[in-house]
Amino acid sequence: MSDFGSAKSDRALRIRRAFFDRIHRMSTPFRMVTALLVVGACALTLPSIGTAQDRGDGDVDWHAARTTPPEEWSEELKAQIIAAGLDIEATAERIRLGQQAAREREQSQQEPSELDRIGREIREAVERGELTREEGRARYEAARERLGSTDQGDDNRMRAFQGDVIAKAMAKPPEEWSEELKAAIERAGWKLEEFTEGIHARQT
Repeated sequence: MSDFGSAKSDRALRIRRAFFDRIHRMSTPFRMVTALLVVGACALTLPSIGTAQDRGDGDVDWHAARTTPPEEWSEELKAQIIAAGLDIEATAERIRLGQQAAREREQSQQEPSELDRIGREIREAVERGELTREEGRARYEAARERLGSTDQGDDNRMRAFQGDVIAKAMAKPPEEWSEELKAAIERAGWKLEEFTEGIHARQT
């Protein structure tokens, strides 16, 4: 009876081990499948969440609205604007005015002023040897006075130009300055020798 009970106990132990080992072996693939499903669900869900956050204001894609002419808006974009409780015509007009102002601002920045054109012509004449630098500077100053370049727009443009010249001059030692930079220094209204000394002192 002792041997029989021992054999029965060993058989039960082997069955129990086999059963639980099988469960353990199956649990790893099951966990991998579950992880893949979770990752797939996140990949499908997160982009839509990010898009919704970027839009805001009732899920209106304002980036598309501002970068596309109103007459080319898609039906989906129009539906988003209406769903947000906005008047489609008033919104289109406001966006259209903003786009027009941006185009005019960009165009005004690209078009050179009359003083810029004269300065370029004087610089080219100096490079060809038709004028000395002193004569070119005098003509440029005369053009500034004639055009009344003391208005706010020209002053802002000149300050921006002078700031750019200073930044380029500070980036290199004076002995490495190009002829173009030296001409720009004089066109900005500075004497080359004095400007060079000042930049050299600042660099030191």
